[in-house]
Amino acid sequence: MRIGGAIVPRAGAIIDDLAASKQESFALLSGSVIHRCATLMSANAILGRDNISLGRARPRRWLGSAADADDIAQTVGEKLLKFDAEPSPAYLATMFRSAAVDAVRAEATRRHYEAQYAAENRAAFAASLVAVLAATALSILYSGSEDGGSGSTPPVLAALEAAAPASVETFTSGRRQQREITLYEGSTVWLGWQSALDVERSATQRRVTLRRGIAAFKVAADPERPFFVDAGGVRTRVTGTEFVVSRQHVGRVEVAVLEGRVRVEGPAGPAATLAAAQTVRVDDGVMGAVAQRSLEEIGPWRDGMLIFDERPLLDALAALEPYTRYELDTSAIAAHAGRVSGVFFIEQAQDALLTILETHRIDIEQDGDTRLRLYPARPRRP
Repeated sequence: MRIGGAIVPRAGAIIDDLAASKQESFALLSGSVIHRCATLMSANAILGRDNISLGRARPRRWLGSAADADDIAQTVGEKLLKFDAEPSPAYLATMFRSAAVDAVRAEATRRHYEAQYAAENRAAFAASLVAVLAATALSILYSGSEDGGSGSTPPVLAALEAAAPASVETFTSGRRQQREITLYEGSTVWLGWQSALDVERSATQRRVTLRRGIAAFKVAADPERPFFVDAGGVRTRVTGTEFVVSRQHVGRVEVAVLEGRVRVEGPAGPAATLAAAQTVRVDDGVMGAVAQRSLEEIGPWRDGMLIFDERPLLDALAALEPYTRYELDTSAIAAHAGRVSGVFFIEQAQDALLTILETHRIDIEQDGDTRLRLYPARPRRP
């Protein structure tokens, strides 16, 4: 069954209802916009293009149901109502495809982690029982000594409580590989190409360390246990929100917010508080100014594309570089004032890089197999 056949008419009705309830009318809500995406919405196309690995799960029995179509149309409809103008067909298609893929993944990961969590709980209970019995025995032995009986916590027991180790689990991704991970406490992480993340399990806080690459986080709300992301001396603190942390270049960490608020602390100097559609970059320990960035530009790498909207040239090149085989030396074009707009597929990042350089009249000098030196093109003779 083509899921587009279910989504398209439902999307039109649901979006019309949303617009009516808000007493707003946008040209982008026309049926023609919705129908542009219909050809992309077959279950086979979604599963094939996104290369979703769901193990033994059988997602096709969830796709195409009326409930799924309603959820997907509702998700896309609510996003469309926030636009002031009609989005491009490519970006609109991405919204539909992302919502459909999320519906598949959510059901598959829910079933997988329900089983895994039950097994982990049994193992954790057994380990906790052994630890409690051991600590109790030591406490009794200590309180029976000639220095005991004061009513305070015995030092041996206090030391045991303080020294309880937090386990660490590591997740990695390779080239041309992205991963979606559901953490033990319910948060979701998307790992981009060639990334590595350490997740610490602790009873008092939630902490992960991004060792390299890029990751997006959708943090489950828990005011009692803040969520920390450490990356290259930069700490990001939240209690429940959605944001991206990038550590794709040596000495540079960038944080961008999709939803909610986050606090970013560098190695030195004052911290920065970011809201949705804001970003900050820390270069060699020095935090820059908070900048605005459209939501459409922050997260589309999860769907295999990069979107630039008047992005400074050097920033666009830095975003493309990790998805190519090249290391770029941009020192000679540091003062270039060019800007880049467009949608670029990550799988074709190398072609996109060369196209941008040609458009902005930047020449290339190859230094070894992978290093490129960039410099302004010399004036051509008439």
